[in-house]
Amino acid sequence: MNIYLDTLKQVLDENNKSRLFCCIKELATNGVSLERFTEGERTPSRKDLIRFIASWFKRIRMSEDECWDWMNEYYVEILSSVYSGPGLRREEHIRSRIKSVYESDTAFDCGCENNPFKASCDRNCLVYKEMLGKWEERKARETNMSYAPRTGNEIWDMALAVPVRAVKEKYKAQFGEAVNIICDHVDRHVPRDRIVEVLNERGVKTKTGKKWTYSSLSNVLRRRNRDVQGEETDRDEDNKTTWGEETNELERNDRAESKDVSLSAHPVKERYSAQFEEALRFLQGHIKKGTSKYDVVALLNERGFKTRTGRKWTYVILVNELTKLKRNVDKDDE
Repeated sequence: MNIYLDTLKQVLDENNKSRLFCCIKELATNGVSLERFTEGERTPSRKDLIRFIASWFKRIRMSEDECWDWMNEYYVEILSSVYSGPGLRREEHIRSRIKSVYESDTAFDCGCENNPFKASCDRNCLVYKEMLGKWEERKARETNMSYAPRTGNEIWDMALAVPVRAVKEKYKAQFGEAVNIICDHVDRHVPRDRIVEVLNERGVKTKTGKKWTYSSLSNVLRRRNRDVQGEETDRDEDNKTTWGEETNELERNDRAESKDVSLSAHPVKERYSAQFEEALRFLQGHIKKGTSKYDVVALLNERGFKTRTGRKWTYVILVNELTKLKRNVDKDDE
């Protein structure tokens, strides 16, 4: 039994079971099967997978918080067996990517058999005709844009989104205005979250026409820092700009967060370990009495119980923990 797939099945009511599409089932169970990609072929990143699954959560009208609750543990346990490298559990990055999907017009668009993850596809799927129509429209747009041969990366970009190059050209001028606003506010030491608010209040978009987020602002700062460092190679350290100082600090924090995940995760779990065990006993008692899961969540939060990582209880987290408990019981019975 896969706890992540099982959790989705329990969270979805009977009317929504058919919306657990074939590709989502496979990704929830195994993540991306990298062996399906040939040597030298572009493989999807963790970011691509988060965006894809988050767009599905959004389509079936599950909340951003419900998506986060499920994704939080899945991201580490499933993807750690597929991907290697630093930054596996940088929670604010996962959260910001989910948030960007929910705050933008990003829609679920799997591409059917042409999906970028090479996940299984069922022609009897509830949305097969709709998704195939989207893919054919995208392919027609690509053909109309140019007959010139395209690189693998360009084709990949089109598989995940509408042609990026044309969008960037459209928003090029106002993106330059946004950069000027950012420069001005950084020089005046305005906090980044406030800069994001100012950009969105003024209606300026990112280079791809989306609303600004903390993550997109940080990316601009980081790129700007690389440019500044290239120009200042021969200058004194005292002449470094605020751009360099702020983004150097960001990169130091990023490197620190990229170290062994367990170093940051374990102290939190240890801190809440005792009360989490008490919470498990409490919820098991109420489940045995026949209390509904939604009422159990309310009772846990009313009593001040926290999850194993110190967060408030939600329906998705409760279902996830009950699934783990059942799995442990099944192992003991074997």
